[in-house]
Amino acid sequence: MILAESASPDTSVIVSLFWIVLIAAVSPLLSKLSRGYVPDAVLLLGFGIIIGPHALGWADRTGIDMLSQLGLGMLFLLAGYELDPKLLSGRPGRVAQASWLVSLLIAWGSVALVATTLALGLGEAGFTAHIAIAITLTSTALGTLLPILKQAGLDNTRLGRAVMAHGAVGELGPVLAMSLLLTSRSFGGAVIVLVLFVLAALLIAAAPNASSRASRVSGRRSARWPVEPCSCRCASSSCCSSPS
Repeated sequence: MILAESASPDTSVIVSLFWIVLIAAVSPLLSKLSRGYVPDAVLLLGFGIIIGPHALGWADRTGIDMLSQLGLGMLFLLAGYELDPKLLSGRPGRVAQASWLVSLLIAWGSVALVATTLALGLGEAGFTAHIAIAITLTSTALGTLLPILKQAGLDNTRLGRAVMAHGAVGELGPVLAMSLLLTSRSFGGAVIVLVLFVLAALLIAAAPNASSRASRVSGRRSARWPVEPCSCRCASSSCCSSPS
């Protein structure tokens, strides 16, 4: 009955969810049967293409847009949760930032050269079209790479840390570049909004350290309070007991 319903032109939401849940449950099992040679992320992508509207058509995006947005958000959330901010400020982070900037410049020059040589019609859009394609070419998907690294046990190795640093910069860099270069507002307004966002992020990141430091200081003060009354009582008792 599920197959018959899937073959109909209007695939229902229930049928789409059935195939999505089935693939999400079967893919990790097949990955374990292959002894990890085929990561479950690769199986999920492959099965998604097979059941999608461009192949068998057993699942459709209609009605599950919220689910797809939630899944994409969870990928970014997990990637950010596993990322150590110290990694970006260290040598791997600096190398990743320099590599991404060089890659962006190379991609921008290559796109402009190809568009001019082949007369692709991008000249009308000019800078906006060139930089948009260049940003797309330098974007990464750390949320997709992270499960593969963890499954292979490479997340805490030197290679894994390098991949994490380059992947994080490859996700943050395009977002910052798009917010500055492809914004519909003025460039100055985009810079102000971006600076405010960075300041808010820094305040949120510093809040746990500030609260823990304040709790330690208050704990030391409260530990000194019982000592002072006790010393006062001892002094008063010694004065009272001394002979006149």
